[in-house]
Amino acid sequence: VHPASLVSSTLHAPALLELVHMRMSPLHTSLLSHTVLAIVDLAFHRVYSPAFHMQSEHSRAFTQFVDHMVAIAEVPVPTLLVALVYLHRVKLRLPPSHQSSPERIFLGALIIAHKYVNDCVIKNKYWAAYTGLFESRDIYSIECHFLQFLDYRLSVSESDLLDYHHFLIGPLPSSPSY
Repeated sequence: VHPASLVSSTLHAPALLELVHMRMSPLHTSLLSHTVLAIVDLAFHRVYSPAFHMQSEHSRAFTQFVDHMVAIAEVPVPTLLVALVYLHRVKLRLPPSHQSSPERIFLGALIIAHKYVNDCVIKNKYWAAYTGLFESRDIYSIECHFLQFLDYRLSVSESDLLDYHHFLIGPLPSSPSY
């Protein structure tokens, strides 16, 4: 039984186990940060440009922020997968405001995913300390706003997670034909 699941691993799709057991690389955290940047651009009705973001100093700083948060909080892969699901759920619900900064959106998804996946959670004062940008009350506000953007829909299915297999690992193996 994997710590992120309460059922035997034999009952999960092999592709899901491959996702859960993969090691995060800088490529994966870069994908995560660019996903957030694309979602924020969408909220502000801007066209997302990977070339622009790769050259932007703010985008590079944000990618470093994502790398830092994932490393310092020792975020496991299942939590990051759930955060990706949450980010895609909110992409059309974000209002264009200061509440839609990449750091706030990423933290909202990460903190809610961490609380959803893990029995032992990181307290808001530690999230605040890890960021170096926000205080505990800001973290609480970020969390509340993100829950509202999610419409409190926290459940995640195996198929929700498998949607990210092709981004993170490659195409799903085809089913044997009989």
